Amino acid sequence: MFDFFTKSRFFGRPIELYKFTYGIGHTHLFTDAEHPVVKGVETYLPVPIERATTNNAGTLDRSSLEIRLARNNAIAEMFRVYPPNFVVTLTIYQGEAEDPDADWKAMWSGRVVACGWEGSEAKLACDPISTSLRRVGLRRNFQYMCPHVLFGPKCQAAKVPATAEVYSVSGRIITVASVVPNYAHYVGGMVEWTTPEGLYQSRTIVSLYVIDSTTVITVNGLTTGLPPTSTLTMFKGCQHTLDACGTIHGNYNNFGGDPWIPLKNPISNVSPY
Repeated sequence: MFDFFTKSRFFGRPIELYKFTYGIGHTHLFTDAEHPVVKGVETYLPVPIERATTNNAGTLDRSSLEIRLARNNAIAEMFRVYPPNFVVTLTIYQGEAEDPDADWKAMWSGRVVACGWEGSEAKLACDPISTSLRRVGLRRNFQYMCPHVLFGPKCQAAKVPATAEVYSVSGRIITVASVVPNYAHYVGGMVEWTTPEGLYQSRTIVSLYVIDSTTVITVNGLTTGLPPTSTLTMFKGCQHTLDACGTIHGNYNNFGGDPWIPLKNPISNVSPY
């Protein structure tokens, strides 16, 4: 009966459902209706939320959709301190409040790329799903350093975890209650943990040093949801040199750089003999 309501000004009461998905299994369900709306096994809660008009130009142009909601909304809080570790996707469904068939149409799908604050509101900038289609990337350069992403599909280094108990946390500083063996190898690596709410968090290690029987770790962002006595997982970093690739990760065969590039130009005015 969706078509019946959309053709009637008297009976039509259009409402929208907003499904935000973060990581695996973490969803936030909102609606602009005045009461909770049930769609299948999901219940969408009424919150102050509105969106700008959509534009279907038939091209893959990067046209963002702006969504406004309360500044203390759970989605806005995810962007407040540090960008989320996973992509936050959004699907907007549209339907009629009085439709007995509960026929909800997906009218927009994409991802949240940024969040700003204006007074009592938070503004979400969202890109359509068409902008995430695969396109031609940058070509590899002839270079000394390895261009591969650490632990990525081209690097293939073994991601060996090391765990430690958190002693204290202060801003970007994490102190663990033990001396990490070969702690210098972890510069440029990662630390990971799970918040009490079950959300995955990760940060890049900027520096490490030892004080007495503890190791002080500086990361590149504020630590959220990391209480003392919790478990911290650490992974070694890499300087993307041939020596670091072999001595730290034992991964010589997958090194992607060219460390034997000659330092002198063979066609210059300097004799190569």
